[in-house]
Amino acid sequence: MENGGLGFRDLRNFNLALLAKQLWRLHRYPSSLLARVLKGRYFWHSNPLDVGKANSPSYGWKNSMMAARDLLKSGLRRSIGSGANTVVWRDLWLPTCPPRKPADTGVYKNPYLLVYHLIDHQRQEWKVDILRQLFTEDDVKLVMCIKPSRLMQADSLIWAYTKSGTYSVKSGYFLVTQQKESLGPTHCLEPSTNALRHKVWSVKTTRKIKHFLWQTVADCIPVRNRLVERHCGIDRTCPRCVTEPETINHLLFECPLAIQVWQESNVTMTPGVFPSNGIFTNLDFLLWRVKENQVPDKTIDQFPWIVWQLWKARNAKVFENADITPEHTFQLAHAETEAWFAAQILEEVIDEDTITLSTVVQEEPPINFPGCQVDASWGIYSYFIGMGLVLDHESGDNVYGASARSQVLSPLHAEFAALIWAMKVALQLGYTSLSFETDCLQLVTIIEEEDWPSLASELDEFQLIHASFIYFSLSFIPRLCNVCADCLSKGERACGFSFTHVNPSIPSWAALEAVLIG
Repeated sequence: MENGGLGFRDLRNFNLALLAKQLWRLHRYPSSLLARVLKGRYFWHSNPLDVGKANSPSYGWKNSMMAARDLLKSGLRRSIGSGANTVVWRDLWLPTCPPRKPADTGVYKNPYLLVYHLIDHQRQEWKVDILRQLFTEDDVKLVMCIKPSRLMQADSLIWAYTKSGTYSVKSGYFLVTQQKESLGPTHCLEPSTNALRHKVWSVKTTRKIKHFLWQTVADCIPVRNRLVERHCGIDRTCPRCVTEPETINHLLFECPLAIQVWQESNVTMTPGVFPSNGIFTNLDFLLWRVKENQVPDKTIDQFPWIVWQLWKARNAKVFENADITPEHTFQLAHAETEAWFAAQILEEVIDEDTITLSTVVQEEPPINFPGCQVDASWGIYSYFIGMGLVLDHESGDNVYGASARSQVLSPLHAEFAALIWAMKVALQLGYTSLSFETDCLQLVTIIEEEDWPSLASELDEFQLIHASFIYFSLSFIPRLCNVCADCLSKGERACGFSFTHVNPSIPSWAALEAVLIG
């Protein structure tokens, strides 16, 4: 709808996105029954993404599964585990959209160099000196955002266009549409009306009238002139004034009865400007230009209902032979406008009451274990992320923690890194039963689902640390209840260097924030 359409999907592109979903499932779940059957027939010594030509393939395999292979492969990225399965200069492993391999810097490139050789596996860190020799500074920063696996797991393929790394039909359709749009239009015969079509969807009115306005721009209203062109009649004259051919512009703007309605509305009328002999010019005036004439908002808000009532008055004349006066037409439009805007105010009040009630009413946790609030701070242009925690100490005094580490891929990766760091700190302080709290609702969902290929390394490390807890829970709290941990994480990231602070006292650089939240 952002291009002015009705929001219908292109069936060919949508079919490709659906087929790519099936191919993704063959790759993601190789032990499924369908994957095993097709493997025995088509890719016994390969995989569904790299299989070559098959002898006498079925229509479903050749024209369905293989038709979507290019789409799926164009959005896949190597997720680095140990790095032993990824070739540096061949595979697409840098975390960009679309995924890509490192840029050529002119240095000698070993065609067999693996990502494995760029990682210090004892310290689980990248060999920064080698990275700076081989890659550009931008690529070095991207590589440093990737976290190598501590469990030396194999590299895997993930989908680069979703946060979870799992393929979705929606993201696949977006990608294939984007790829075809990048080729550009083959020709252009007339000025585009996409801006007008897009604008009508943002008009404050009912969906029915929005659709009618869109049909007006698209020249889809069944007026007599259009019906004759489609061989559905022989009379082109306007049924109300019986003087001119009934076009869409005549019906809504040029008919003498329509002009009287617009005069009743107090819209500024200038011959040749509004109304004019062009439907697009008139709609452009009502959607944009009318505000330049300092017309009151209440007058502008009425125009969708005026257009709709003009159409209803025309239909009343055609089908019921009823004559509705311009004064009555405007009164109906004005009354419906007032009623609709009053209903919107009432709905907003009801929604606010519902939100307030749901925010105040909270269930108490069944078990009263010590709590630990966690938060992270991430910036797209920052070289570090900040992590903060506030832990309830048994003595009644809180423990405050703040730490900074090298940049990660996204805010979600930062939140997960903060949780893992807080779990390690809690274990070092002797806590084995703890209730963690975060203001990142998606992190809670990830822990419950555990099907996020893009966070495979973090999930493996989480499960390893989680096994050391007797009791562990992670719950969501509003951001206003997590202010202290948020201040600690932001303050640590602002320091601009790697540092860790865990102490019953708040760091000196966070003293001002402590006063504000105290």
